[in-house]
Amino acid sequence: MSSGQCVINGEGGERTFGGSPRRSSDVGPRAPTVYGRRVSPRRTAFLSAEGLELVSAALRHVRDAEHLASAGPDASPDQAYHLAGFGPECARKAALAERWLDLAIGHGFSEVGEDVLELAVALDPRAARYNPGAFAKIYPALGTWDVSCRYRKTGSHKLPDVQAICRQARAAVDAIVVNLWLDGQLPDGEELA
Repeated sequence: MSSGQCVINGEGGERTFGGSPRRSSDVGPRAPTVYGRRVSPRRTAFLSAEGLELVSAALRHVRDAEHLASAGPDASPDQAYHLAGFGPECARKAALAERWLDLAIGHGFSEVGEDVLELAVALDPRAARYNPGAFAKIYPALGTWDVSCRYRKTGSHKLPDVQAICRQARAAVDAIVVNLWLDGQLPDGEELA
């Protein structure tokens, strides 16, 4: 076996890293190991506490926007429009391992934010798996959203347009959150929404 090669065997067999064989039972019975550390077959790491908060916020913003966009006594299309954009923004930030670029990415889906997000994905290739960029192209209704919409006159947003942005916000958030869950990045049994 060449130096630097890693063999993983979760059935009590040998594993090798750097040419020194050890038994996987050294770190736990029948426990798979990677580089000498016991790992769960499904979970290798969770998002940071801040990442989990961003996922929770993303789900909450979209849920609340959908409620406010429903036709009924609690309908508030302008507020629904305002909240809808924050869901995808939080979800794509949650997909990044590093928090230091969150402020530079900002709110919304402007070209400057997309450029910073592209840099963040280049620094964190794992994030590319969640496709957090180019939301304005993938979800055109989201491309019309910006954080300053909160200052617009009441009645500025018509219900069909608001419902369209809510559908796209839901699709964008679900695309990231479902993949985070499938990758074992979200803890089982914890309520996030």
